[in-house]
Amino acid sequence: MITRYVLNSSRVPEICEDLFRWSEWMATANRRVAFTDLGFCHISTVFLGASVHHGRPDELWETMVFGGPEMTERCSGSWEQAEAMHANMVELIRKHASNP
Repeated sequence: MITRYVLNSSRVPEICEDLFRWSEWMATANRRVAFTDLGFCHISTVFLGASVHHGRPDELWETMVFGGPEMTERCSGSWEQAEAMHANMVELIRKHASNP
């Protein structure tokens, strides 16, 4: 089962059962939590807006590395937790780059 979410004005995920509303929101919302350009790669964290249940909390936030080591991390929780996940990934990639 897929559960769809939108972010309210406080950046808190809320279930959205109206597919039309969710589609419009996804098309127009700024879902980017953070973006870091390290020169040799980019790291992006976004709100996914949907989750497939796998018997664990919905993972609504995703951090991906582009142009560097192939790494992806997801988490459930809050905007602030997603920001922390992003910062941790940036630090991990910086350490990896300085100690190949």
